[in-house]
Amino acid sequence: GVDAYYLDTFGADWASVRLLPAIRKTVGPDVPIYTEYCTDATLPYADRYCEYKSGDTLAWDSPEQFRALRFLFPRSVWLCMSRVEGNPWPAVYERLHLTPLLQDFQVKERLPAPR
Repeated sequence: GVDAYYLDTFGADWASVRLLPAIRKTVGPDVPIYTEYCTDATLPYADRYCEYKSGDTLAWDSPEQFRALRFLFPRSVWLCMSRVEGNPWPAVYERLHLTPLLQDFQVKERLPAPR
């Protein structure tokens, strides 16, 4: 089965935004959905996939857009891939309330030992 959905390039046009409520209704409230683009019209139905660059800057959003969307939807999840060389989990994630998207080789020291 599927545990979560990532909808690449989704949310960038009105047609995909209009489709999102039907997708949410189909998969139910407990299945995580992440979209690459987000607006105040998408965050009620899907959380956000984003990429961190530096400072308070995320790909596809200005710092002002990010702050406004976090204010409007404080419980939304922002699953974030770091694009900072050698730093898959920047310290700023905690301040910005970003959930790190990590690959297993990046966190092997934090994973439990195999049985």
